[in-house]
Amino acid sequence: MMYRAAFPIAWFCLRLGISANVVSGGSLITAAVAAISLVGWRAPLIFASLWALSVILDFADGTVARMSKQVNQTAFRLDHTLDLLKISISFVAIASYWNAPQLWVTSTLSLSALFIFTILNHDLERAIESTPASTLRTGSRRDSPFRRLMLPFVTLHGGSLLLLTVAAFSVRFAYFTFGYFLLLCALLALRNARLLRKLPRPNKR
Repeated sequence: MMYRAAFPIAWFCLRLGISANVVSGGSLITAAVAAISLVGWRAPLIFASLWALSVILDFADGTVARMSKQVNQTAFRLDHTLDLLKISISFVAIASYWNAPQLWVTSTLSLSALFIFTILNHDLERAIESTPASTLRTGSRRDSPFRRLMLPFVTLHGGSLLLLTVAAFSVRFAYFTFGYFLLLCALLALRNARLLRKLPRPNKR
């Protein structure tokens, strides 16, 4: 659904010759203005609208890169760095908006869990790339309807970031959102750490 929403924007940018990096920069600027609207203007509706647009632009930049055949490792790392920066800005903005001590602690812990998960995920990808395919387990799980139903809730994806739109309308929603990110990222980080222990360490480049 997110890619379908982002495709018209990606097609329009491609027609105008706008690169994927420019779209990524636009997504970052939109997220920054969203944070300003929440903290400075006290406008949660504007924040929710701009943050949703920022997430859609984040999907659009990857589509532009693939359509223009400009996919490379440097652009991939830049996109992920900007994503972490945008999420950090939004977390701080929401915590500042409600300014509750417990919420600051929850947001800090959830953001820390996200960074740890991201680092471990990067290390896991490098370890898998350097591991011979013959030594990797390729067993497949049965794709049951229950697993397909639960998969969006137990994986971290761009759509998960849309939860931040509701965090600006109620402090309870903010606690729920940060708690969800904390629990999900902590579980995913533990999973990646367990998988890393089973794989040889990649050679340093």
